[in-house]
Amino acid sequence: MHMAKSNDLYIKILESFKKDILEGKYPFQSKLPSENELAKELNISRSTLRKVLEELNNLGLIESRKGSGSFVCDKGVSRYIPIIIPKSGNNYRFTEIVEGSSNFFSTVGFSSLLTLADDDPEKEKAVINRLISEGHKNFIIYPTSCDHNSSFYQQLLRKGYNCVFIDSLPKKITCDYVTSCNFIGGYKATKKLIDLGHKSIAFCSTQELDKINTINDRYSGYVSALEQHKINYSEELTYICNGRSYDEFGDYIVENLTATAIFASTDELAVILVNKFANSNKHPAIIGFDNTILSESYNLTSINQNLYEIGRTAAELLHKRIINPSKNYEHIYVPVTLIKRNSSTKPVNR
Repeated sequence: MHMAKSNDLYIKILESFKKDILEGKYPFQSKLPSENELAKELNISRSTLRKVLEELNNLGLIESRKGSGSFVCDKGVSRYIPIIIPKSGNNYRFTEIVEGSSNFFSTVGFSSLLTLADDDPEKEKAVINRLISEGHKNFIIYPTSCDHNSSFYQQLLRKGYNCVFIDSLPKKITCDYVTSCNFIGGYKATKKLIDLGHKSIAFCSTQELDKINTINDRYSGYVSALEQHKINYSEELTYICNGRSYDEFGDYIVENLTATAIFASTDELAVILVNKFANSNKHPAIIGFDNTILSESYNLTSINQNLYEIGRTAAELLHKRIINPSKNYEHIYVPVTLIKRNSSTKPVNR
């Protein structure tokens, strides 16, 4: 009975110590207090403490240096957390995700490691495999596709790698996930157009609705706003790219549009349409989604995603997973806001 109690105490102290190291109480490369100080602080015998320190050393969380004491190290837990994003460029705001993640990680002794997948699912998989070969076990991933790497991610999760996905969720995956309230964004954009008097509102997307969950959620918000305001929804007002180039798709919409307003699923598409309609005799109101630098340049009303908060929340979720690998998975939806710019949102001609 005494041995069982002693073992329980050892496990309790070990788990508490691991948690303190991973939460940054003892920062990376810092020196731990002396054995006498720790034993007194934890109210345990030095023999139990030595057993705990030995196991922490075996796990690679600390290293004992003869004559100098014990130091926090990163043999077992990489202090660099890869953040895999699809691409970079002035028209995208991925740096805000990285900034949010990095600022949270800095409070708990970790650092971000930015990696690009170049919008290529195969490169995304190759990059992650390379990072695994280098010893990384924890990842924040903004996937390039919801379809291509689902089985690969399933295997990673089964093998015990910790992954938090942001924005898009790979199909058939149960995991930690952070995204914007895309449904609410779609609803707000459509309601803005309804408030301006529009009763014929088109939805335009370069992506098929069943391919990307975020786009489908924006579409669902669009449909919900129409139905709630007793405006008949028509599939004829839903325009999907279906393999056309963006330029061809823009021309197709200009030629076929009968609506007085458009909710475009992204700013990139919205700007293409603004330029196309500028040279036509049709002048629909247009709202985009993402609030990129494009929307500012074109004075385009858009839905703003709080990408900094998405990054920060993803980092916090991953840190919680590192500390407690068996915790329940969480899906977190970050609020969005409508950014009003007058040039693209005009009242309907009466």
